[in-house]
Amino acid sequence: MLRNFGHYATALANYYLALKHYKAAQFNDEVAYTLNNLAFALALLGDIEGAKEHVEKGLSIRRRLGQKYPIALSYNTRGLIYGMQGLFEDGKKDSYLALHMFDELNSLRGKGLASLALGYMLRKQGKTIKDIQEAESIYEEADIFFQQSIEIFDKEIDEPIRLWEAFNERGSLFYNWGNLYLELG
Repeated sequence: MLRNFGHYATALANYYLALKHYKAAQFNDEVAYTLNNLAFALALLGDIEGAKEHVEKGLSIRRRLGQKYPIALSYNTRGLIYGMQGLFEDGKKDSYLALHMFDELNSLRGKGLASLALGYMLRKQGKTIKDIQEAESIYEEADIFFQQSIEIFDKEIDEPIRLWEAFNERGSLFYNWGNLYLELG
């Protein structure tokens, strides 16, 4: 929860401490879970290389354990990390894979998370496009994903922080979309 409220340094310290104890206790699924969360927090703080290293370690453990839902979470996290790095195609590939896996698992929460990630990456990608029609197409796709995420977290899954995140990202989308017309219109 600390990460969700912007206390990244405190979250990192706690993730590292938890990791130490989970490793000592040989709770490999919790090691992988913590590595995934640590990776995302590092990415938010700009340490993309550290984030990629930790998400890969967590994904490797999850693959060994054969945990499909956690594997999909790791793909989605890795997709977001790529997106933060500006590698939108790589990020979308991982988050689309996660979305497909969540769909196979009938996980609404997972589908909401992957939709939110895909919307985020498409929104960020759209900001880099200098052709109005191409950017509009990307923004329209992003909006579909944000709407899907909002629907899930508003009506199906009670996770208010994700609902807020989806609305916030959708608001940022419309802000970026408006700026598109100011810059290129």
